[in-house]
Amino acid sequence: MAARLGKGIDAIGTHANLSGVNRFPTTRRSAVAALGAVGSQERERAWTVLVAAYYPPARAYVSRRWNADPDEAEDLVQGFFASAYEHGFIARFDHRKARFRTWLRVGLDGWVANARRSTARLKRGGGAVHVPLDGDLAEVLPAALEDPDAWFEREWARTLFALAVDALRERYAARHGLRLRLFERHDLVEDEAPSYRTLAEAEGIAVTDVTNHLAAARRDLRALVLERLRALTVDDEEFRAEARRLLGADPA
Repeated sequence: MAARLGKGIDAIGTHANLSGVNRFPTTRRSAVAALGAVGSQERERAWTVLVAAYYPPARAYVSRRWNADPDEAEDLVQGFFASAYEHGFIARFDHRKARFRTWLRVGLDGWVANARRSTARLKRGGGAVHVPLDGDLAEVLPAALEDPDAWFEREWARTLFALAVDALRERYAARHGLRLRLFERHDLVEDEAPSYRTLAEAEGIAVTDVTNHLAAARRDLRALVLERLRALTVDDEEFRAEARRLLGADPA
């Protein structure tokens, strides 16, 4: 994990607007693996987990790559996720061919391209047009990002950490107010963080107490990130590979 979260993930505490997105339920099972579950309740729980993690990056991606204004991006992403669930797009994922994140991004590009093609036809006076999730994108793709996968992965990582920070805040709100204040003032700031001594003097505690509180908060946040990452990966191999990319080390 970056030495300071604020610098490493651009002050994630304020990055993601998660209003309207279902909270990330605690789970030890892979939500990706459960997409094809027979039971509708299990499949719905898995979809809830995935939407929480992928909706904000999908919205940011559509805004950036497709030059969509906020309202259009919101409508396009809502339509994509609703159609993906309703028409079984989620059940066709094959982890042997691509990572879920790449597969979802390609499907999203297909949806947006066809939705815009449909809109253009309607403006020319055409009738109703079926909008599939895949198809020929050559005519309607926007100017490509330098690396769409890398850009989408960055937005996904920011959302993943934001969800973990939200969970940490909820966990600490009742019993660890001091620890939360120290963590927010030191690790979640965009500008230069205050020194441990400055924080200690402001709270009337020892510098060693600041050190211990911040170490505990970082351990807890790391555990929350890994808990969510486990649900978003197919197997242990992918989980460990993703953990190395995000945190720079194998999970304990």
